[in-house]
Amino acid sequence: MKHIESKNLKKRIKEDIYKFEKSWTLPKIEQTLKKLKNINKLGLKPENILRENLDESKYNLDHRKQFNYCPSGLFTCDIKSLRRCAKFIFALDRLLGIFYKVVPNYNIKKLKIQFMNNFADFGLILAFVDFCYKRDIKILEYEPSSPSNKNKFLDFRILLNKREVFVECFSPIESMIKGKNLDDKIQREIEKHNLQYFNFPLIFVINISESHWSGNPFNRGNISDRMFEPIRFVERYDVNFPQKFNHVSAIFIKYGEIGKVFLNFTLWNLMPKEIDLLTSEPSFFRRIFG
Repeated sequence: MKHIESKNLKKRIKEDIYKFEKSWTLPKIEQTLKKLKNINKLGLKPENILRENLDESKYNLDHRKQFNYCPSGLFTCDIKSLRRCAKFIFALDRLLGIFYKVVPNYNIKKLKIQFMNNFADFGLILAFVDFCYKRDIKILEYEPSSPSNKNKFLDFRILLNKREVFVECFSPIESMIKGKNLDDKIQREIEKHNLQYFNFPLIFVINISESHWSGNPFNRGNISDRMFEPIRFVERYDVNFPQKFNHVSAIFIKYGEIGKVFLNFTLWNLMPKEIDLLTSEPSFFRRIFG
């Protein structure tokens, strides 16, 4: 009996908290969403955001899961606070506008789910689209099925010069924080997508962040403004890949505003013009106004 009474009391307390927050915080969420116009187009519901923000299971209290991040809390803050402490949300909003403009046949519902549940990969995908846009690399398809296995999906099919190239993006932020080996993470991605014998040009795009980049109160999981910065500088490396990565044409490491492109010269399947498109710097004016 006492257990039931305690449960009912907790339920009433939660309901009272929700009523209070609905009158105090919901208008703030609505206002913030209106300011972030491109994120608002994802169809996020203010009441759902409020409920997620009050959901204790979403809190990142476990230090072993540093990137257990729910972006709902961002929208409970006013714009001035976000500009001071979480500028990356404005970068994501701008990059999302470019995504809408240049990516064909995307599913807005899937984008919304990814934004709420896979924040790091979402930001990396937007940054890669911006990278392609500034270099006139055409994106042919978002989330194409793999030619080697129709039940597996990659992130992009792009046109480098005149040839189709497949791209897979992933952000092993939590893995890197825990000190796990990047080679192991790449190997797992290869196995996950059955890419061991992939016979098409293939690029992996990987986001790596530093814990010391995070200097704001909204940091949950070492998120910082620099983590989602657009790529401004590209560094090229010609590398003999390990045998286990032989079917990967290039590995692109996003490190803040720097893109480190490691080209696989054990397997020559990116042509010189394709490499130039991938590694050249965009024009100064395109960088500023593009």
